[in-house]
Amino acid sequence: MTPTASDTFLAGSVDGRIISYSTSTGEASRVDGEGHSSRITALASTSDGKTFSVGYDDKVREIDGTSFTSAPSFYDSQTLCSIFCKIYSSSSVSTSSQPTGVAVTEDSAVFVIQGETVQVFKSNQKVFEMKAYRMMAITTSKSVVAIGTLVYLTVTLSLRSIHGL
Repeated sequence: MTPTASDTFLAGSVDGRIISYSTSTGEASRVDGEGHSSRITALASTSDGKTFSVGYDDKVREIDGTSFTSAPSFYDSQTLCSIFCKIYSSSSVSTSSQPTGVAVTEDSAVFVIQGETVQVFKSNQKVFEMKAYRMMAITTSKSVVAIGTLVYLTVTLSLRSIHGL
């Protein structure tokens, strides 16, 4: 679950659907389009309204504001729908295995944890990969990414600068 606005949040389900909930109106609506084909494991948002989802279909998908849209061509039907509907992007990025966590920086560098690997994506391209053991959690703040690992019942926090990505 992740907030997308002061009164709206998104939640992922085990069947691959993402639901948008409005706390001010109490309404819920399904995000339409080509979404995940299986369990959604994590969502992460930026302050400018972008949200990224990862799931057991080994995909990273982007939501821009309230629409899951790729960059549309000039005023085609996809553009009109992106204004009035909530739809998934037809594009996605594949991960190397089932992702269990996601974090995103303000400049939309997407960090995905999966097994013993962290992959970093920017503009639908993998730009970095790092190995770590038993990663449990990931988060970002400005130019720092924090990765929590669990080794021999001890929690370790690894902080890394993300400059140059």
